[in-house]
Amino acid sequence: MQKAEAPLRNFVVISLAYCSLTFTDGALRTIILLHCATLGFTPLEIAVMFMLYEFAGLSTNLLGGILASRKGLKFTGCLG
Repeated sequence: MQKAEAPLRNFVVISLAYCSLTFTDGALRTIILLHCATLGFTPLEIAVMFMLYEFAGLSTNLLGGILASRKGLKFTGCLG
């Protein structure tokens, strides 16, 4: 492979990995949503569960960003 093709190959690999993550994440959320509905949770209860899940992710990303800006990316990456 020539050196000019390497960046394009890397881009394609990363893009495909991201797309597969997006599809599987969406599928898992749908499965969880349908499972909660079959367990008898109300739509409002399911919405609150998903909202708490998203808030936990937001908090984790915010704290990780603060830690990375103070201690550095290498330290934060190794910690994770």
